[in-house]
Amino acid sequence: MANQQPPTLPDDLLERLGEMVRDVWVEWAKRQPDPKESWLIPWAQLDSAQREVDVLIGRALYMAGYEDGLRDGLA
Repeated sequence: MANQQPPTLPDDLLERLGEMVRDVWVEWAKRQPDPKESWLIPWAQLDSAQREVDVLIGRALYMAGYEDGLRDGLA
């Protein structure tokens, strides 16, 4: 299994992962004493560059979990 290729993730999953990252970010921002307005912008209102960053973070976290699952014999 060490040579197993990482999965190719479908676009809809990548988008959902990006949304999840943004949701966590916005919830964190709401708890700050003086959040910047840009911190509170929901996923649907982000421009494509900002969405791309959240998707990259979400994908990295997903892949880290996938790799942990492989290591632990769960995948």
